[in-house]
Amino acid sequence: MPYDIFISYSRRDNKQGRVTQLVERIKQDFAPFAKRELAPFLDVDEIHGMQDWRQRILQGLREVPGWATKRPSNVAEVAAGYL
Repeated sequence: MPYDIFISYSRRDNKQGRVTQLVERIKQDFAPFAKRELAPFLDVDEIHGMQDWRQRILQGLREVPGWATKRPSNVAEVAAGYL
């Protein structure tokens, strides 16, 4: 499955669901603009059970034209390949 965006973050930044909420907000904002749903790669949704997590992350990175990172300084940076 090709993804639109790869979400990278620290687990401690999502203890209260802040990263998950950010992803949901991005998805909500994207849908009316693009007239389709956003397909994000978020590890908790895309890596299951006994899958090799390193391999799945590399696969996700190869399938995405953009990325987003949640910095430990609590600043969310979102970029889409062309920034």
